Amino acid sequence: MDIESTSGLRVLAINIMGRFLLNRDNNIRYVALKTMQKVVSIDIAAVTRHRNTILDCLRDPDISIRKKALELTYSIISSENVKSLVKEMINYLLVADAEFKESLVSKICGAVENHSPNKKWHIDTVSKVLGLGGAYVTDEVIAATAHMISGTPELQSYATGKLYSSMKENMS
Repeated sequence: MDIESTSGLRVLAINIMGRFLLNRDNNIRYVALKTMQKVVSIDIAAVTRHRNTILDCLRDPDISIRKKALELTYSIISSENVKSLVKEMINYLLVADAEFKESLVSKICGAVENHSPNKKWHIDTVSKVLGLGGAYVTDEVIAATAHMISGTPELQSYATGKLYSSMKENMS
């Protein structure tokens, strides 16, 4: 993977790494995730083709596999796939261990902040994350969201209603 080669060979190597992710040996999967993390900046499209397998690794019993899978998932998020990947990450937030939720919430909020297709989706998603993992949402995310809402008068009533409904459903 470190040798500069044609894109065809690189894609072939990434596909082999994708097959390694299906292996039951945690060491092999960890190395595959780590290698894919190194190459994602060179060929994001080839790595993104394995996103379903990478997302499956988020449910692995081994925390080191889950952490690497979360890092890799965050790395492959783009404006084109942000909605589907964030949806998958939010679905995982429902069942994630408490020690993993802080990192997961941070990555979700970072993806929303960096790749949000529009402000309404941004508000909807942050509202959902606040409802599911509110205790793990940082003050910076809340401040940035409040700033975005205050700077968008046409969405203020929508955001107020959405956040009120979220708070009403989950008072914690």
